[in-house]
Amino acid sequence: MTIDGGILLKFRKRSAAAVIGLACASALLSSPAQANDYNVSPNQCYDAYYFKFQLFYNSDFKGSWIKFGYSEENFGAYDGTPGYLIYNFCPNRGAGSDQQVKNNAASAHNHKDYGLACVARVHFNSFQKGVWDDIPADHYKNLVNTYNENASFEWRGTQC
Repeated sequence: MTIDGGILLKFRKRSAAAVIGLACASALLSSPAQANDYNVSPNQCYDAYYFKFQLFYNSDFKGSWIKFGYSEENFGAYDGTPGYLIYNFCPNRGAGSDQQVKNNAASAHNHKDYGLACVARVHFNSFQKGVWDDIPADHYKNLVNTYNENASFEWRGTQC
């Protein structure tokens, strides 16, 4: 008994579709990436194209700094929970080099283009909670409400 060529071709296409579907489902069900997985890069100390939010160790945009590209719910590890990093200011950049970012930033710069409705909001607490400072697009700002008490930040607006 032989199998018609058309039936065999349909079977192969369905099998391939099933394998692709299983692969996609597997990827979707795997553990989701933390926001900080996208922020981790040696380019955080250099690249202004992808990393549009910058925190400075000192007031008036002085001392060491670090850049972020995506919202970050926790600048420092908490309770030893795996999957979260402790962010440090960039090395060899002056005062604050290699110091932990959490609760150590005094000023910030939002590198997003002027005119965009995209605000960088620095929060006092982790997980974008508590009082905040807003930094509009293309602005520098000394932190007031979160001066040396900053644990997270988020992009807010329609053009972020």
